[in-house]
Amino acid sequence: TIFFGSTALGTALRNTGGIGLISTQTANAAVVGATNKIALAISTGCSLVLNGGTVATNASYAAPTVTQLQIGNQLGAGYLNGYLRTLTYYPSRLSNAQLRALTV
Repeated sequence: TIFFGSTALGTALRNTGGIGLISTQTANAAVVGATNKIALAISTGCSLVLNGGTVATNASYAAPTVTQLQIGNQLGAGYLNGYLRTLTYYPSRLSNAQLRALTV
């Protein structure tokens, strides 16, 4: 789940039982009414960056085997109220510098 808070963008990864696995938040907030660029990387650790800001990292995460990716759905409890202009999947982990460059 990628969520927008009043002061930050965050990600919360949960298993299908709803049990939280990791949470990470950016230092900068999304701009309401504007196009926001987000990059997320998950492998050993989790990195999240918004609009070229500082990369937020949580190294205490060991990625499980992933069988599905739900976009715009928070375990059936919340849904995206907006648009996704572009979604790109990279089959290998990009560096934090590459993630940041994608969001400038």
